[in-house]
Amino acid sequence: TLGERFQNYDAFLPDLILAGDVFTQVLNHLERRLSSPPSGQEGPSPYVAVVGTVQEDYHDIGKNLLVVALRLGGFRVVDLGTNVSPEDFLAAVDRHQADVVGLSALLSSTLVFQGEFVRLVHASGRREDILIAIGGAATSRDWSEEIGADVWDVDVFQSVREIRQELEARQGRSTPLPRLPLCLLWQR
Repeated sequence: TLGERFQNYDAFLPDLILAGDVFTQVLNHLERRLSSPPSGQEGPSPYVAVVGTVQEDYHDIGKNLLVVALRLGGFRVVDLGTNVSPEDFLAAVDRHQADVVGLSALLSSTLVFQGEFVRLVHASGRREDILIAIGGAATSRDWSEEIGADVWDVDVFQSVREIRQELEARQGRSTPLPRLPLCLLWQR
């Protein structure tokens, strides 16, 4: 809504900055509350996600929302932060034995690094072992298909559901999804 107001000159850059700051504070508060497993889940998650914003991009609101959504979805999440190179993503996958990698990009000029990561995974011979999810304002379903990513959706919570379903299909197991709090389902 704020984006639409900005386009219609009903809101201005300071409004966007303030809203971004408030949103970051809310996400930080949610992350602190997610230190224990979601209700109905015992012990560590069977899935590990490595998440970051791609190289040359320092925007993190979308990435932070994905981190929260994955944690709410029962994933153990390794947040690499921003400005992460394709090589650093792959090294983190190895270090943390990740099942899924989430690459965020806000700037269209940084999309190339999402594609480079997919090429790097192919070159490593491990494409079938790593689920790749992309997102961010600059991305689209067409871009996801063009580079060969596995999951993309405009709704971060739908992306988490698709990631979970794809991992379960690949591993031949089913782990019930925790129920997401209704207050977080406003995204769609």
